[in-house]
Amino acid sequence: MDFDIVENRVGKYPATNASDGKKIYDHIINNNVEHILEIGTAHGKSACYMAAALHALGRGTVTTLDIPAAQNYKPNVFAVAEEADLSEFINPVFHPNGSHWLLRNLIIENSKDDNCQPIFDLVFIDAYHDWAHAGLDFFLCDKLLKPGGVIVFDDLRWTFASSQSWREKAKSLDPEYKDAPHVLDVMTYIVSQHPSYIEIIDDGRWGWTKKRELRER
Repeated sequence: MDFDIVENRVGKYPATNASDGKKIYDHIINNNVEHILEIGTAHGKSACYMAAALHALGRGTVTTLDIPAAQNYKPNVFAVAEEADLSEFINPVFHPNGSHWLLRNLIIENSKDDNCQPIFDLVFIDAYHDWAHAGLDFFLCDKLLKPGGVIVFDDLRWTFASSQSWREKAKSLDPEYKDAPHVLDVMTYIVSQHPSYIEIIDDGRWGWTKKRELRER
């Protein structure tokens, strides 16, 4: 599916904008990505951008993880995927204990002889934007990411203090905590210092990092 087609169908929904959607769409096409993991589903708009690229390639799946309450979005991922005619490429998975528990299950399912076999070519992380959650997202997703694969973090500079939805609740938070760009801190102090990750790119809103190929280690 051409990018202009999916943008025409889902561009009206909030979250990922067309410019960022095109970046990840092009990455998938240019790198022949097949297996994608998304942490944080919301309306399913970003999943549709990625699924459109898989549609163009003729294979693959976006597995997107969230809590059951995400199904209450209007419209939710199922409706948006159907509207985009991309349902067959999107696999939403929900659990009351959240994406970290679902990642646990994926790690268990893909572990053999005390090792987790990586299964994903691309991971898009857009869940709860604090240090603990984003840091654990990275740690768990790393186990499931193939060498040469890429992790993308959304909202690098998001803060509790600047968030419209958190404006009132943030007043009661510790000042250092609410003013910190948690996701950027994870990129700077965890990802960029990890020996298995190279090509750290900050494009302003998103952070991109590539896992070393086995021969590069």
